[in-house]
Amino acid sequence: PRNGTDPNEQGRYLEWEPYYHGIREPDLCKLNCLLRSTSQVNVFHIRVKDGTRCSPHSDAVCVRNRCVKTGCDGVIGSKKRYNKCGICGGSDTVCQRVIRRFRNS
Repeated sequence: PRNGTDPNEQGRYLEWEPYYHGIREPDLCKLNCLLRSTSQVNVFHIRVKDGTRCSPHSDAVCVRNRCVKTGCDGVIGSKKRYNKCGICGGSDTVCQRVIRRFRNS
């Protein structure tokens, strides 16, 4: 995807993609981008929209430029967590471990 309306000095448009690795806590809710095909990372001082995940696999979301923990249900302040079966708010007592052996026929 092409970003911006003006090309750079070489007449090319810059292409940015989201970047999450090694970002400091105060910058998690800012626009963190990697310039495609380079190692250049920019932390833009543009805040992301409230409700945006702080990182791809996080249960925390950005609210007023800060990461706020949520439960697995996405509700701020919720204590719900995934059980060992991967069910949000589920009881571990209903999980069943299935072990089977497979062989080629």
